[in-house]
Amino acid sequence: YGWRYKNEGCSGQVPGATPTAAAPTATPAPVACDRDVPPAKDATINPRCGPVGTVFTIHAVGFTPNEKISFWLTLPSGEVFGSPNPLDIGSHNGTIDDVFDSDFLDGLGDFVNGIWAITYQGEQSGNQSIVWFKILPKAAPPPTPLRGTRGR
Repeated sequence: YGWRYKNEGCSGQVPGATPTAAAPTATPAPVACDRDVPPAKDATINPRCGPVGTVFTIHAVGFTPNEKISFWLTLPSGEVFGSPNPLDIGSHNGTIDDVFDSDFLDGLGDFVNGIWAITYQGEQSGNQSIVWFKILPKAAPPPTPLRGTRGR
């Protein structure tokens, strides 16, 4: 993971090549918004970060086919909310596809920003699939241009 996504252990040079000076860049490379988001456990989530309104798709694995599933959200503050009992989610082969629409978090203000987790747990298997994702602050709207001030 570190080698592929963080360039850990990579010098950027081809073995045996003579180092060359890097060309100057006009703007720094963007920083991934999910670099501090933990990797998922027995699951995937896409995307791993976005502002309120982002729809996250989740694929969780490792469950007993057709078993009931509990789930809970862990907020950036550490508070936990979820199903009090396992839910019958219908027929499944031990994998779950879910969608989390973060639009309903809009009323939380700045408390929404940060790293969240969704945990799914099988009633019989006890398997826990966990995804982490990051809610980012909303981008500021662009400034409104002033009108009627040209040449005055």
